[in-house]
Amino acid sequence: MKSIHDPRYRRAINRIRETRLAHGLRQADVARTLGVCRTMISGIETFERRADLLETYVIAKVCGLRLSDLEPLLAGGGEDARK
Repeated sequence: MKSIHDPRYRRAINRIRETRLAHGLRQADVARTLGVCRTMISGIETFERRADLLETYVIAKVCGLRLSDLEPLLAGGGEDARK
């Protein structure tokens, strides 16, 4: 199974997106900070493109998250610790 289809990956990316929106950041804002085009961020958020570990780290950091914030979504069975 490709990680892009794994529910744990999708939950982590969704958390990053939710946090981005909660901080009032647009995809273009994140892309500009990273020096990439907005379509890269869009592709990651719509699961058309898989982010590697370093991309995930940097995008999460720009949005105000640490990788440890995503760990509950990725660990074990991938259950969201907030539920």
